[in-house]
Amino acid sequence: MWRQIGRCIYCGESRDGIKLSKEHVIPYSLGADVYLKDASCPDCAEITKQFELHVARNIFGHHRIHKGVQTRNPAQRPNELPARVLVRGIEHRKKLSIKDHPYFLAAPIWAQPGLLRGVRPTQDFDGLSAHLYYHIPENIRDTLSLSDGELAEIRPDSGGDANQFGRAIAKIAFCNAIGTLGIDGFDPLDLPDLILGKFTAVSFYVGSVLQIPPPPNRQGALHRIDLGYNWVCDPRTNLWRRFLISNIRLFATDGTANEGMPIYTVVVGAARSAAS
Repeated sequence: MWRQIGRCIYCGESRDGIKLSKEHVIPYSLGADVYLKDASCPDCAEITKQFELHVARNIFGHHRIHKGVQTRNPAQRPNELPARVLVRGIEHRKKLSIKDHPYFLAAPIWAQPGLLRGVRPTQDFDGLSAHLYYHIPENIRDTLSLSDGELAEIRPDSGGDANQFGRAIAKIAFCNAIGTLGIDGFDPLDLPDLILGKFTAVSFYVGSVLQIPPPPNRQGALHRIDLGYNWVCDPRTNLWRRFLISNIRLFATDGTANEGMPIYTVVVGAARSAAS
């Protein structure tokens, strides 16, 4: 599924001789294939590629492999994955087969977008932490050759970068809004510059909730995106405006019975006029 664009959705480049590439709404590496056709110039595509690579590898890397999510290089997908294990006070790095591999997914979270909370732009991520999800195979004691009564601590690797993750979430929301409303269907505000790294107050437009997320979606698509308008007072101007707001839940059907994946909120833009 795709929508024709014809100019770079980030910088506006459209001159003859510039090769525009398609831009996935949700990264292909996360299991989706909806895209905007002729929508990204080479320079902007290189920028978005870097933070999408970080998200695909550093945050969802092990989760993608365990779920068998699509990859452009299936021949390079590993048969074993690393694990950090602490036994008798000594940390070991082990390579384990996929079926025997314990893994963690640390999903970054921080407060709702500053714009929605009446907070002016800042580079800080208020309340920054992570929801930690994990999978420990039932045969882990045999895999680690633990004796009766012996304990081991399995440690997660370092988490992801909130700035890069926030920009990736913003890109998903922005591309989805363009796919739904068209490139001229709304005022994008600072979103293109945020995605390109020029507007650095990511948390002003992107956020989540710090509480435990609701249970997973029982059925439906791998990922969920909702889009709608809401009247909000902009703390920079003290004026009310009809903002376009997106809620995004990646891997929406995953999680435990009581706790699903986080839901992220993005202020994607605003209506072109108060009367629209």
